[in-house]
Amino acid sequence: MNNHIKQIARFNADKNVLRLKGKYNETSFFEIIAKQRNETTYSAFLKWLLEGNAASSEGLSPLQMLLDILVKCIEEDPIIKAAIPSELKDGIVTRSLSIHGISADVEKPLASLAREITEGNDVCSSGDMMKIAAKSADCVDIFLQCEVSAKGLKTRPMQFFIENKIDFCERKMNDVPGTGVEAYDNASRTERYYMATRRDDMYQWYIYLTPQPLIPQRHYSKENEPKDPHFIHMTYQDILDGIIVPLLASSSLSSRTRFFFEEFKNQITFPIQSGASVQPGIAIGKDRSEELTLVWKEYEDLITDAALAASERTFWKINDKWYDQQPRLDLALALQEVGEPKAKDFLTRDDEGRLTVVEGVRYKDMTDLAQKNGIMTEIADKDFGDSRELLSAFWDRNKRFLTALLCGIEDKENVFALVQELSKRDSTKYMVYYDGKPLVSKPATKGITAWVIVALWNKLYSQSGETPGIGDLRETFPISFNPYYEQGKWFKHLFYPKSACVYDGENGDGSEVAGHWDIDLSGRYDIATADGPVVFLKKWRKPDLEHFVDKVLEMPIFGGKLNVVAE
Repeated sequence: MNNHIKQIARFNADKNVLRLKGKYNETSFFEIIAKQRNETTYSAFLKWLLEGNAASSEGLSPLQMLLDILVKCIEEDPIIKAAIPSELKDGIVTRSLSIHGISADVEKPLASLAREITEGNDVCSSGDMMKIAAKSADCVDIFLQCEVSAKGLKTRPMQFFIENKIDFCERKMNDVPGTGVEAYDNASRTERYYMATRRDDMYQWYIYLTPQPLIPQRHYSKENEPKDPHFIHMTYQDILDGIIVPLLASSSLSSRTRFFFEEFKNQITFPIQSGASVQPGIAIGKDRSEELTLVWKEYEDLITDAALAASERTFWKINDKWYDQQPRLDLALALQEVGEPKAKDFLTRDDEGRLTVVEGVRYKDMTDLAQKNGIMTEIADKDFGDSRELLSAFWDRNKRFLTALLCGIEDKENVFALVQELSKRDSTKYMVYYDGKPLVSKPATKGITAWVIVALWNKLYSQSGETPGIGDLRETFPISFNPYYEQGKWFKHLFYPKSACVYDGENGDGSEVAGHWDIDLSGRYDIATADGPVVFLKKWRKPDLEHFVDKVLEMPIFGGKLNVVAE
């Protein structure tokens, strides 16, 4: 405790920390008007930007800069099927391309675009689908069109279709059997957009715009990528580095335009407060990364401990990298890197050619080999004792700045699991009352709330003269009481005998999986039973805890005297 108190006191008095906290705690214009992290607002800003309203006297055109980014994306990703002739690429790269008559729309109805094409069937590349799309309710988030010309190229129309994603991945439409339009409606959004708008008489760019992933690319879910290969995947980091930052460097920007750019830059790079939680930025301000990294290096141990204490999660560590679940693939790759011959038996490729772990491989077998090869693996579930509340309070007090720090440091891979988990963290706390009297001295976390209720049940049960055993707990509180675990998350029960190694359940093939994932072994959630100490699962999401509370309120043993109130 004393060491953490000293570290926190030094952190609070650090001039660099105070300066950066002041910067990252500022409220942006978008937050003032309650439009933070708002897709339609961001689309409207990008429409204004790309129409050329912010062009500088140095000849910097936002649309030309967007084309630069697109050409770079095409060159870096051979999978993209953008049908762009080499003459057009040359014109973009050499800045000899002339752009005229830019116009833009947000939420452009796809039906109007599809109808326009079907009226001229000679340029229709998938006529039936376009006719179906002409009746659809789809809208393109941002639609731009212009005319371009260059040496060796005739003047020709150019269109941009931008699917703007802030918080969600692609989803398919609902099935509508028997309507004759299933092939269109059941395609993912990018597939529908391409089918509805593709034409051969103009240049077309299909863009899928998403936040910068917080995690390293090899961990990045395919769910966050466009399904149609004609769509070029761009991030807000590309917009920031390729358009916003270069334009801010221009000396000819008006003060009004510069204000808009600075506010948008702050909005996408700073974390935002959303109720009791903090959401990370959707891009990284690279100009700020160096100063954030200096703070991280100075207070790494304190910030890591605070993140672990606040998250109430079990994190895994391989050497110096953090993971928020058993990192099977990462451990297999680490074994491969050190030349372990058996590593090849752990790895295979899925249907899309991505590396994955062979089904049925026991994590314990991998950790045993890791130990022999000098690879450190551990569960970073620290018992902070009396310091836990202090550290958790320190995180909550500074969470906006600390979230910015964890997202902005240069070597983010080492802590990405902490960033991911804490960015999703719902910090709602609860008061628990029985017979009108509080069972907790102050609002408790979701894990403690569940434990307090189970401990009360245990006490009431024991008052009948018989101490319950682990079987009684499992029968009274089945796995379905926390749907998070019921949905194939390894565990068969909510309670396990306290031991050095806990049996958690089975893989899909029936092989055992062992570990401490989301089980508290530090003594905070022990339940005393006739079978000895029992440990309790500690991972509770808000909907799962509320489901749990609804179930226990129906139990006669509480006699209607139990009350749980969200604070």
